[in-house]
Amino acid sequence: MAGDPQQLRSILEPAVVASGLYLEDVVTAAAGRRTTVTVVVDLADGPGGVSSDQLSEVSRAVSEALDAADPIKGAYMLEVTTPGIDRPLTTPRHFRRAQGRRVT
Repeated sequence: MAGDPQQLRSILEPAVVASGLYLEDVVTAAAGRRTTVTVVVDLADGPGGVSSDQLSEVSRAVSEALDAADPIKGAYMLEVTTPGIDRPLTTPRHFRRAQGRRVT
């Protein structure tokens, strides 16, 4: 089964920050015998978006960090993504990130 969320966050945050991004969330979900680890990353602040090159780089860094620490027992699927346009704006950083976009 997956490691606890705080442990995963402490393992992954340095890798994400070193890639110049912000660790928004880490979510684990059991899917049969496998676990899915979803890592949500974003720009640290201000308007703009995460490029595909940045997403590739952070995906490799996150994968290497998980391999080195080995906090998850058994097989797992890693998904590294951005929050997307449907993320609720709940913190001041979210509002700064949405600057210039149409919101409801």
